[in-house]
Amino acid sequence: MKKLRFSFKRFRLEIYDKPGEWMKEEDLKVLQERVSAIAEKRIGRRPNFSFFNNTKYLQNKLIVICHDKTSSKDVTCCVMSYLGKYLKSNVIHLGAVYSNSEDKGLMKLIYVLGLIFAFMKNNPFRRLYVTSLTHTPKIFGVVNESFDNIYPNSSVDTKPSRLHHKLKEVFMRTYLKEWDFHEEPHIPDTFIIKGFRVQADGSLLYPDTVHTVPKHRKQVYNERCFSMIDYGRGDEILQTGLSKGLFSFVMKNASVFG
Repeated sequence: MKKLRFSFKRFRLEIYDKPGEWMKEEDLKVLQERVSAIAEKRIGRRPNFSFFNNTKYLQNKLIVICHDKTSSKDVTCCVMSYLGKYLKSNVIHLGAVYSNSEDKGLMKLIYVLGLIFAFMKNNPFRRLYVTSLTHTPKIFGVVNESFDNIYPNSSVDTKPSRLHHKLKEVFMRTYLKEWDFHEEPHIPDTFIIKGFRVQADGSLLYPDTVHTVPKHRKQVYNERCFSMIDYGRGDEILQTGLSKGLFSFVMKNASVFG
């Protein structure tokens, strides 16, 4: 299955699996513009990395778009990336998410629906490995709560295992190639990428501060995130981990269907 469309409450959800492999170029342009329009409305400018710049990067993407049938507008989207395999299971980068809806639960919902789709296409009983980039305490906490064996997490005493290092290597040789860097970023054992959001003109992509960045309901994630990164420098946290299977994933994230 390459494409799925269905309704949930007042929304229409659309899932596109690796559209760059089967869509015509003109259709890819339309899909690119739909996602770009949501992002631009949310952050005030069009992002200039990866699939926003070039449709060739849509070959390995898993895209979920949420359309509000009441207003007839696209309101939320996420764009995940298939990074390859580890121990014969998919590695998926959770990627970019943008929402113009007051219903903030939609952001997690579209991730969950997209990953359920990925589980069903691969093997619902097989593990799914994930990576995520964030500087947002809310997402930092959600990733910890939605998956297993995540590093970094809320504990300052946790150290990266062989698994985390292997997933970091997969991330570095795949997803980082979609960014236009003068010099490839170094990712130390802390998994903090210093200055990742600094763009060619010196500005910051997503110029958040500790005051403006979305917080998590649990203070421990906010404090941990703030202690790890420098917002003025444009740091990002690379999180790595896994889900043990579809049943485990749905149980951890069942609240999004309430």
